[in-house]
Amino acid sequence: TPINEPAKLQIDGAQGTTSFADNYSGLQAIDGDPETYWSTAPNETSKAGITFLFKEAKTISSLNMFFVAEPVGLLPKEVILSTPNGESREITFRGLAGWESASFEALTTDTFILTPTSYFSVGSPSFVNIYELELYGY
Repeated sequence: TPINEPAKLQIDGAQGTTSFADNYSGLQAIDGDPETYWSTAPNETSKAGITFLFKEAKTISSLNMFFVAEPVGLLPKEVILSTPNGESREITFRGLAGWESASFEALTTDTFILTPTSYFSVGSPSFVNIYELELYGY
């Protein structure tokens, strides 16, 4: 049943992986601490992405991203949130300091793939940083 207000999805039961290396855990982007951020390895921007795996299907209808006041590297401007069965949503952020929220038509699955497609360049253009994410839904 849908809820009246978005509820933050628990990260219990979720495992974050990147699309290029296991040693950069996507969990760093959903640990509630913008001091620990997920980053690609240098010169791996074309393979940037995080896959979230849940024990059971979740319905996601909003994605919040945190932009720090003094970031480094590339920050996602446009991202695609997709599912293994081919559903996807394009999301655009402004990149202003603080939390930005984007709502979209809900997706339901146990696997969500977040892929940045364009970036804000605020330092070295050779790597991508995601400081903090929140997934909302029901």
